[in-house]
Amino acid sequence: MRPKDKCFENKKYEAFIRKQQCLICGSPDVVGHHVEHARRNCYLLVPLCVGCHTFGKKAYHVLERRLFEEEHKINLDWEIINLLSEFINEGL
Repeated sequence: MRPKDKCFENKKYEAFIRKQQCLICGSPDVVGHHVEHARRNCYLLVPLCVGCHTFGKKAYHVLERRLFEEEHKINLDWEIINLLSEFINEGL
């Protein structure tokens, strides 16, 4: 079973993600974007503002993952690992 198909829910982690700044522009107003559209796995969330997530010219849902990562010089897998590490280190 692929990680995106597994069901993992952790309300504390979801709240932690919503408290982060947008990975792209630094906006404090974020939504949790499910990488690879893994809506049932909260551990594949990254913080993006609405503009960087959905509506901007360079938004994730406009470019889709590969072009989004290239455009913003970001690796979402590494960002997920960094966010999980920070969450664990904070003892949440």
